[in-house]
Amino acid sequence: MLIRTPPAEREALQRIWMKAEAEGLAALKASEQAELQSLLKGLEHRLRKPITDKYSKDKLREWARQEYFEVHQPRLAQALGADRLGTYQVHHLVPIEHAHLFPTRGINAAENLVGMAREVHSSVNSVWTLVRTNAKNVSAKEVQEIARITQKHFGRWFHVLYDPSKSGAALASAEKAALKEVAAVLGL
Repeated sequence: MLIRTPPAEREALQRIWMKAEAEGLAALKASEQAELQSLLKGLEHRLRKPITDKYSKDKLREWARQEYFEVHQPRLAQALGADRLGTYQVHHLVPIEHAHLFPTRGINAAENLVGMAREVHSSVNSVWTLVRTNAKNVSAKEVQEIARITQKHFGRWFHVLYDPSKSGAALASAEKAALKEVAAVLGL
């Protein structure tokens, strides 16, 4: 959330929060309490708005990739090695653009991140492209259903080494089936 907060507000929040943490909430002056309350309301308001700026999206993706390979899947990173690591991408099951529909969930939480080969990610992205191009406002329920569909059809290639010679045809079939199911969810 802080990445989406303007620098002056971040600084004020940090200043007040550190004082409250060190001395307790009772030590805050009335003006500081009011400022803290206003800053927290601003954070909550941002939680319910789509993430639209490129900087925030890129930073979230960068952090997701780093945490995924360093914390959640270091064995996969090791198995890939330095050369192949760059060919693997980290995907958000619930995409960043829909994070505002789930304000209590961390968009970069471990359960929302999956690593996959570029080819697989391209197929998964075709599903979300169908959503973007055919549905103006999807509901949280629809986003969850589409995420479930992607897991169902592409999950066997999540968090594993991908061999295109063994999985190419299966990937194409999975993409076709997933697109058909998503089209049904969207009423296309």
